[in-house]
Amino acid sequence: MLLLQEPKENFIFWLKTNRFKILQKKYNQFLKLFLENESLWNNEKDTYSFGQKHTWPATVKITENNFIDTPYFVSLPHEKLLKVSSIETSLFDKKVQESIRFGNIIHDAMANIFLEEDLAFVLEELQHPHYEEAEIQLVENTLRNIVTHPKLNPLFSKGDTIYNERDIISPFGVLRPDRINIHPNNSVTLLDYKTGVQNVSHANQINEYANVLLEMGFAIKEKLIVYIEKESILINNI
Repeated sequence: MLLLQEPKENFIFWLKTNRFKILQKKYNQFLKLFLENESLWNNEKDTYSFGQKHTWPATVKITENNFIDTPYFVSLPHEKLLKVSSIETSLFDKKVQESIRFGNIIHDAMANIFLEEDLAFVLEELQHPHYEEAEIQLVENTLRNIVTHPKLNPLFSKGDTIYNERDIISPFGVLRPDRINIHPNNSVTLLDYKTGVQNVSHANQINEYANVLLEMGFAIKEKLIVYIEKESILINNI
């Protein structure tokens, strides 16, 4: 279900599904439960209307002006002047922090690489004082290993429709695969990048992506988890 709100009206778009679990966790499940309790639920009905509609005033009258001057501050994304640091991360040792940072850089970079030719632009963006020279070289080697790998390189060629980090609204929540390649025959290859140790949850996650795409009418060609460890990569075909 998708909720949209603007000053004058509320709209509810509800994806109907019969696949409810015993414990309601989603908005559409709660809404169905409410309608059943009110004896309003009809499995053949798609639209429900109840309550009173309120008309909000077009303008708000300002009775008093009370302005406060605030200092002007601009932080451009590439300058990295504003940083958010969690307490949990600060408790980790330096090696763990470096691993997390490396994983974040790789994910951000791969989100901007659709075709092999995009690699040059992404590498140029890394040429910034915020990154150390050794770090830049490590990331560059890793990105090249991914994009030019014989198993993966065809996915970075022209011909497919590609979605990087694109949200999928499903009956079970919002999913965001790292990469979706839709081939001309309407089959799909899924890619998920991981910089940690292998875990069974990773396979469960990519299978969840695949199941939703199957329900959307796509055929699944391959489900690939790319494990990245410094300059080496390991590809698991799920």
